[in-house]
Amino acid sequence: MSKQAEFAVILKMNPMFADLGADELQRLSNLCHTQHLGNGEVLFQKGDPGDALFGVRRGQVRIETGASDGSRLTLNFMGPGDLFGEVAVLDGQNRTADATAGEASELFVLRREDFLSFLEREPKVAIKIIALLCQRIRWQSERMEESML
Repeated sequence: MSKQAEFAVILKMNPMFADLGADELQRLSNLCHTQHLGNGEVLFQKGDPGDALFGVRRGQVRIETGASDGSRLTLNFMGPGDLFGEVAVLDGQNRTADATAGEASELFVLRREDFLSFLEREPKVAIKIIALLCQRIRWQSERMEESML
């Protein structure tokens, strides 16, 4: 299986891309490239620009944050098949946590500029993503209402 086909499978498993057709996923995955990280290598730090979406092909990436006293809190471990950075690839805002390779890793990378160009060419995909985001807002609003009432 080609790297692009592997990335298409990872995208399909993510709710943001799950409703896309095979052709759409293939066109999107063709925009990806790979990046290798050594054990302990930093991918990005909190405050860095949100300029890409990442999928783990091999290895493990630790998502963590730190306190001013130097303590660290691991928020998540991302392994093969996991996708992260979906919000940042859409809004371009700064990263909210650090990402560091927990072991030698290979990542799929979809740059924000490539993704936005894709959405301009594929408005149906953009509409599907907008619908998903609206669904998440509605779900969050319902949870807020439940917790307040």
